[in-house]
Amino acid sequence: MAFVASNLFPDFEPHGFITTPLLEVDYRSTRNYPPAVKTMALLENIFNKVLFKDRDDVTVNSFQSSSYTYDHDKCHFVIKYVDTDDEPREILCFTDAVRDIDEMSVLGDFEAHVMHYCRKYLDQPRERPNFVYVCTAFGSRLRVWKQFRGDYGFGGLWGGYGPSVDRSSYLDLGNDDSSRQIKQALDRITGQSEGSGNEDTASFYPGESHHPRRKRQKRASENC
Repeated sequence: MAFVASNLFPDFEPHGFITTPLLEVDYRSTRNYPPAVKTMALLENIFNKVLFKDRDDVTVNSFQSSSYTYDHDKCHFVIKYVDTDDEPREILCFTDAVRDIDEMSVLGDFEAHVMHYCRKYLDQPRERPNFVYVCTAFGSRLRVWKQFRGDYGFGGLWGGYGPSVDRSSYLDLGNDDSSRQIKQALDRITGQSEGSGNEDTASFYPGESHHPRRKRQKRASENC
């Protein structure tokens, strides 16, 4: 007999990005210190079935060029964007996860690894982009960052600059308030919203447009 997720959760109600019983199955699988693969399965389904389901200019997949790094260094998947049919898809955001454990040292090492990987990507000769976004995750929690070429640190779209000092800067994908903040950040990444300019990165990166393919450079007095 075919598996039907709704049979497991007959009283299911949507919460955060968990909009279907099948996503509830994925969400619950990220409890009790799950391996990273459980987190990535949840994220990939949320990106493809909820956040970007109506976008034909955004793709989410695991393909990444190996010209700038070794395969074992790669993030789990990337979000790519294309402006027109005749322009190649461009990486907007790297996404990676670590096994959910309590030790902050492990989370710090993981963030440093992803930052190093992004630096390798940005160090390649190219006119644009001069920055890339990053999603890091554990369990059912996510944080979104921005890294510029030549910068040796991340700027969080919330939670401040630099490595996470505790787990609270990671927002739960199944929480209504947290999901709104995450969606606002991802809308800005994919060009859906210019935003209000009051997120944390504004104080670290003045004068930068959030979208890599935006040609207009904002004045230094404007928030990014």
